[in-house]
Amino acid sequence: MDSYARVRGVLLVAVCTVLLQSTDALLCSRNDIFVQGARQVVKRPGCSIFDATSRLHQNGYDSLLSTLTGTLSLVDMMLGYASLGDEGLKSLAEELKTNTTMTKVFLHLNDVKDKGVTEIAMALSNNDYVNELSLHTNDIGGPGALALANLLTNKPNSGLERLHLGDNHIGEIGGEYLGNALKVNRHLKHLYLFKDSIGLNNTKSASQAMVNGEFTSGIVSNFYVIGNNINDKGVVFVADALKVNNVLTHLDLGKNVIKLRGAELLSDALKVNTGLKTLSLGFNQIDNNGAVHLGNMLAVNSDLVCLDLNGNWINWQGAQYIATALNASNTALKYIDLSSNYIPDSALLMLTYYFENTNLEKYYLTTFPDGDYVCDKLKYCGIEDEDMYNLCQQKGLLP
Repeated sequence: MDSYARVRGVLLVAVCTVLLQSTDALLCSRNDIFVQGARQVVKRPGCSIFDATSRLHQNGYDSLLSTLTGTLSLVDMMLGYASLGDEGLKSLAEELKTNTTMTKVFLHLNDVKDKGVTEIAMALSNNDYVNELSLHTNDIGGPGALALANLLTNKPNSGLERLHLGDNHIGEIGGEYLGNALKVNRHLKHLYLFKDSIGLNNTKSASQAMVNGEFTSGIVSNFYVIGNNINDKGVVFVADALKVNNVLTHLDLGKNVIKLRGAELLSDALKVNTGLKTLSLGFNQIDNNGAVHLGNMLAVNSDLVCLDLNGNWINWQGAQYIATALNASNTALKYIDLSSNYIPDSALLMLTYYFENTNLEKYYLTTFPDGDYVCDKLKYCGIEDEDMYNLCQQKGLLP
């Protein structure tokens, strides 16, 4: 487990504690509403968030309708880590066709397949209220991706703003469906596609959407393609798109297979791109030579605010080159993460001197950053995580 994951895990526990303490009046679970083993409603608490995480199973899906209909004015429906399956989603889909209060639906880790996600997509075609849908870590393939792509195509100006579809099995064909949808859709802002072997074709189709169609002129700003086996060949398309697309502000290509050539291509693109604010390349295979290209880019780029390079193959020489490039002229970059690279402790004092003489406000060089690590990422990199944001704000670490 990497250091970021460890810190995030600790903070998540704290977040859960804070939420439970501060939102009791708003949060309810299945046990608040049903007698154990019964299906009828026994209480009607005034909550807007229904959290049945890990509490519902496929044979309990028929309780969902009575839970929702005429009982609660729900804003968030959290049903992650359950096992509703396709039948459970079919019942939920019926409610979504007419529900006008829910804005977020979380259905990750629910043994959802193509049939279930198709039901949800069809229901949302008649619903303009749900703006965030989480379906990550299920068993969704190409047909399910097609159903979601059709939803995005048929509703280009309303509906979903955030779609979490990572860790499924949409593959290259599913990626192509979504890429084509992004050429039409003007409303989606965040697309998460982590841990799916979407490969070269998806990278190409999504990148083409950045160049051709509404992705370019629309409001899509955040694109997360983490752990998708994207190599330098796939980066060719991404880099070509970045040369002409100035709408995208956040690009996360972490945990892929990007090496020297990929770093060079992205660096060349960012010498002319004026829109990107956050670039995450953590846990790739970028070495000192790649760091040289990134340093040369930073010497001329005046827009990038956050650069995440943690977990690569950069040693002290590459880090020094980046610091020297920043010291020369860059006033835009405020945050850089070089932790979990190959920087020895013996070089930290020297590198600290170099980085202290830049315009950076925060930098990380060590493998085990301090407890404010995640809050700094939220502050400088524009990562949208409501729970983390609230916690960091309570700690006084955010404006």
